[in-house]
Amino acid sequence: MNDRKQEQEFLSLPAWLAAMAFAVILSLSSNLLAQEKDPVKVEAKPGADEQEEGIELKEGRRRAEQSLEDRMKILEEEIERLKLGKATRKEYKSKDGLGPAASEVYWKGEGLTWGGYGEAKFKHFKKKRNESRAGCLAFLDNVTERESCFNDYARNRGKPNDVTDLHRFILYAGYRFNDWILLNTEIEYEHAGFEEATITDGTGKSNATTIPEVFVEFMYVDFKIREEFQVAVGLHLIPMGITNLLHEPTTFYPVERPLTETAIIPTTWREMGMIVHGNIGEKFIYRAGVVNGGRANNSSASSWLRENRTKGSKSRMDGLAGVVSADLKPWQELTVGASYYQGQHGQNEILGVSPGARTKLIDPNDPNSKIKLVTASTTTGNLKVVQEYSLEDSLQDEISRFTPVTVHIAEGHFLFEKGAFTARALAARGWMNEEDTRALNKKTGQNVGMVAEGGYLEIGYDLFSLIGIPDQRLVLFVRPERINTQRQTARYGLQDQILDYICTEESLSRCRTFDDLSGGRSVGIITNDLEKAANAELKKQGYSYRMGGGPNAVNDRTVVTAGLAYYPHPNVVLKLDYEKHQSASNYHKDIEQRNSSNNKMDRVNFGLGFIF
Repeated sequence: MNDRKQEQEFLSLPAWLAAMAFAVILSLSSNLLAQEKDPVKVEAKPGADEQEEGIELKEGRRRAEQSLEDRMKILEEEIERLKLGKATRKEYKSKDGLGPAASEVYWKGEGLTWGGYGEAKFKHFKKKRNESRAGCLAFLDNVTERESCFNDYARNRGKPNDVTDLHRFILYAGYRFNDWILLNTEIEYEHAGFEEATITDGTGKSNATTIPEVFVEFMYVDFKIREEFQVAVGLHLIPMGITNLLHEPTTFYPVERPLTETAIIPTTWREMGMIVHGNIGEKFIYRAGVVNGGRANNSSASSWLRENRTKGSKSRMDGLAGVVSADLKPWQELTVGASYYQGQHGQNEILGVSPGARTKLIDPNDPNSKIKLVTASTTTGNLKVVQEYSLEDSLQDEISRFTPVTVHIAEGHFLFEKGAFTARALAARGWMNEEDTRALNKKTGQNVGMVAEGGYLEIGYDLFSLIGIPDQRLVLFVRPERINTQRQTARYGLQDQILDYICTEESLSRCRTFDDLSGGRSVGIITNDLEKAANAELKKQGYSYRMGGGPNAVNDRTVVTAGLAYYPHPNVVLKLDYEKHQSASNYHKDIEQRNSSNNKMDRVNFGLGFIF
């Protein structure tokens, strides 16, 4: 009995100890929970060390929770930003006159940036009512001309085919190496990447083919030494005018760029070289640089020097050019600017023109190998001209003497934008001296303008601002423009008349007349069709006076463009406009049914443009 009782007491001892331990643990847990919920109610007053440790523990826990909350908030904002900004950026801002999309690399941190723009167009050519088939009856006195006019009208109804074209697709790629060195590039695909062309082989046979239309529009590395002094090296857009730098389709309202900034300033115009530029304060921007000069063998009467751009493709550097431009921003809404270009074109392709071209190549053994030319007196007084040429002089003048052609271009412009109203204007002038102009005429057979002038004004107003439609624009615009690429020409002048008179003398039969010189091309005088007709009439009447080299009024053009530009998004635009074309010419071949590509052809344009 005693043994069993002792065993029961022994067995109950662990149970009792366990129960006591559980009670202690439960009591401690209750106290801890009570402290967390309401520390003020804790009756035990810890010592100074324990109190300090508790405060530090709570402060650390608070900072950890706050840090985690901040990190979560930043992460949420970044995810939202990526969602909203994945396909588009929030702000497009021009840098020093460049297009907003082209300027992206200037506003980003280190690394790669992408952008671009595109233009698609549809052109519908119109006939004028007063120049329809009935216009052919104007040739009542010339049966041949009248029949030819009827045939032309029957064949093409007096207008070219309507056209739709993926005119441009552009990719910008920029890279910022650090905070002061960046690369900016533009790669351009024109006409969906190719264009139809006719190629003539060595046998003279012509074949239709396609040629690639893919270009590097610009590519330069910009070194930002200071905001006021930066140096860019590479292939540059020439800093002239408005459109050559700011040519993205959302930055102007009509479908087509201005004629003044495609002929006189041959937009898009780029050459190889170095340009120094900078900002002084926030109101003045300057650029000054040296680039390669242009070619000259593709000059023309209608597009002046546009086709002489080298575009960075094995550009010849035998002639250089300098350009300087400045833009002043007196207040936020207005920018006023000007630029000047002077360059040597030709690149050892243009022969100079001199009176030596009038000497026939004669036998060196002939005693008359030197010819002395003396004029007789005129009704206005004694005019005596003595010119002496030898065979060697003539060969030197006609074959060996290459000449650089000095080209000058100057322009002034302004841009204004306030509220719903915008305006921009530009005036440009290009010029050369007569000797250089004659040399171009001799090379090209074109009567290239010695002076070319043009200008335009573009005004727009946002109609949606009147009815309170936010985030979209509907701009009503008009752009009148006047351009003349033959404002002055190298004309058949007094010196030419004197030499013509001399060369008709029997005793000077070895001297060439104007007619001997392929109608004057050898001395840089190109006679247009109207002048030829007038000369023929003068000859019939027995007059010996001849004219030549005068400007063709076809190239004195006026274009008025009016329409609407709808912006459903700041980076997307739909354009619809009407172009009314006129020229100063009344020459019969300038009417529409005689010349399907003439500049009097009105047209309706529709365009899509975007930047990204």
